[in-house]
Amino acid sequence: SVLARLVFATSDADDAGGPTERMTIDSAGNVGIGQAPYDATARLTVKTDGTNDWGILVTDGAGATSVGLYVNGSGAGEIQAYKNDQSTIGLRLTAEDNANSYFNSGGNLGIGTASPSSYNSNTNNLVIRDSGSGGITISTGASSKGYIAFNDAEDSTIEGLIDYNQNGDVMSFRTATVDNRMVIDGSGIVGIGVTPKS
Repeated sequence: SVLARLVFATSDADDAGGPTERMTIDSAGNVGIGQAPYDATARLTVKTDGTNDWGILVTDGAGATSVGLYVNGSGAGEIQAYKNDQSTIGLRLTAEDNANSYFNSGGNLGIGTASPSSYNSNTNNLVIRDSGSGGITISTGASSKGYIAFNDAEDSTIEGLIDYNQNGDVMSFRTATVDNRMVIDGSGIVGIGVTPKS
């Protein structure tokens, strides 16, 4: 048997050729725009005309782009939101490999604050704000390491490093690419230039 569905179609302005299916509502109530509903678990499916194309777009009263779901040139999905000038992307979340996802507010990222640019210009690239106690947690395996790295170029060199080894609870510091300038072991003994001996 054929499942019931409702189909909306349009034809060219000159009415040449047969009408083209534009939207379908299947018997389960799933909606497909540009194609039939793609999956029984998808309540809404939107097919774009290709890459570099919007799937869903929300505009302001003047028709300027505000936020939308986008398929980029690589075919990856993105969420894009524009700043109030309607020309600068303020938020971009992309699934594309080796592409940047970002929140752009003067180049700064704020968590818990909408105005990271108001903080000290030397330390406001990432601002985490909490009205009470706040912080960042680096969680690793029981025998693994956690790192905070410092670099002066866009490469893999790490000039400075804070290294915490969960295996033994040892914290060490690197400067000028040299490891273990200072080491603090799990008992609190400090070694400067050498590994401490308990």
